[in-house]
Amino acid sequence: MPTTKGMTSSYNHNSKPQQEDFLHHLDTLLGSIDAAAVETTHLYSIIDYGCSLGANSILAMNHLIQFIHEHKSINNFSVYHNDLPSNDFNALLENLHSSTDSYQHIPDCQIFTQLVPSNFFQQVVPDLQVDLGFSMAAVHWLTQIPDSDYHNAVFLSDVRQQAKKDLLGQAAKDWQSFANARSKEIKPGGLLFIMGLASEIDSTGYREVATAELFITVKKVLTQLVEDKLLDQEPLDSFIFPVIPRTQEEYMQPFENGELKGTWRCLHCSIEKGIASDYLAYQKHQDAKLYAEHYTQFFRSFSQKTMLDNLFALGAVNITAEDLCELFYARFCKTIENSPEEGVFHHLISNIVLQRN
Repeated sequence: MPTTKGMTSSYNHNSKPQQEDFLHHLDTLLGSIDAAAVETTHLYSIIDYGCSLGANSILAMNHLIQFIHEHKSINNFSVYHNDLPSNDFNALLENLHSSTDSYQHIPDCQIFTQLVPSNFFQQVVPDLQVDLGFSMAAVHWLTQIPDSDYHNAVFLSDVRQQAKKDLLGQAAKDWQSFANARSKEIKPGGLLFIMGLASEIDSTGYREVATAELFITVKKVLTQLVEDKLLDQEPLDSFIFPVIPRTQEEYMQPFENGELKGTWRCLHCSIEKGIASDYLAYQKHQDAKLYAEHYTQFFRSFSQKTMLDNLFALGAVNITAEDLCELFYARFCKTIENSPEEGVFHHLISNIVLQRN
């Protein structure tokens, strides 16, 4: 089963947490760029793997191009925005030409933009084409959902052992494909920055999974829909949200072992914890309704297409899939409003900077 067709049209307006995470770690990436040897006369190529509708991608490109232009005296850039063919690239182009954050407004630079509609778990540009590649909050999606018995688990944090093994196996396979593709595309000396949801395993073997609290609330709302005979139990039993937060070791494994051993050098690798800024704001303003609305919009912006195609279209009972989807998010919002401490979006974010040997 495919996992997602991309983000909703509201993603640009509801992806502030992803933007904040990138900007928080921007100095680490800029330090690596500053230390890298680059020929000032050549065309510098940058690609975003998983650009979505473009707001965060364009802002990130703006920061990177300005820094490289000022610190490396490079004036010519080739910019690639990559995402699934089903992504709304028209929205990206509109942002590119209208946004005040657009890199197209940077003076004294010649910048050529290309759109790359392709799955980034395969090669998406020619060999040795890229000086700098980055991915923000996209690499944790699976390419497909393995057949397994998920027992109404909804998310990785709640699955049984065999299902967890199947999911982690698919995630490892996808990640090896990602590493292989980037090893072909990125030039020697080039950089790869990866930001994605993470997991940590403690001394007892317990796996702490990013966003687990969110999906406890999701499961609660879905269970209520089953009890109200609006959602069939069978599709819910086989549904799993196709995002796998990897451990640091899982992120690094294909770059440090096997055929790629010696191909990459790790410049930075860390996992940081945090709480969504909307919840921190709520703790100050105490407006539960406002917080619930913002949280629901954020969750909906990246989850709706997956929930609709992989669950509601298969399990709606006496109601259209679209109406059931609307009801789900309305109930999710009300649940958060009634209990703001429930389902808080806890970050575990992996940040990795690799250099191609």
